[in-house]
Amino acid sequence: ELLCGQPRKDWHEAYQRYTDARVPAELASVIAGVRSLHTTLGIVEISTDLAVPVEHVARALFEVGEYLHLDWLMQCLNDLERESYWQALARESFRDDLARQLRRIITALLSNTQRTPDEPLQLEAWRAQYPVAIARWMRMISDLKGADKRDYALFTVAISELVELAKACSEPG
Repeated sequence: ELLCGQPRKDWHEAYQRYTDARVPAELASVIAGVRSLHTTLGIVEISTDLAVPVEHVARALFEVGEYLHLDWLMQCLNDLERESYWQALARESFRDDLARQLRRIITALLSNTQRTPDEPLQLEAWRAQYPVAIARWMRMISDLKGADKRDYALFTVAISELVELAKACSEPG
């Protein structure tokens, strides 16, 4: 229910494959959600730190991740060829940095929002608060999507840009 965009589509496709294979619906639902489990610890951590309901944190994380194309970026990182031990470490570092910066953005977003914990997230207000940083990130994503070859150098720059976006979002608007 909290997933949106591509992660939701991926979940639905997996769920359909499992139920078509006669896996019971409840079990199929759980197994289909395994790909999104990597976000769980961050969601719980933010929820605990900010005393915000888990559902609100999860919704914010998935909506912001979808808006910023971070699920797409994570899939690109997962698909990145590894020809050496060091490239495998670099890829793992990229994925960790992406998750860390998303948690940083969500923490800042939920900390800086003037609302009660029961009110829905105001994503438009967040976008309006950081238009320059978000526009710069979106240009980066556009460049990444248009790149003929995606290599480690390109992802190093992309993660650096994501760090800058998280830093901007963490500073008072």
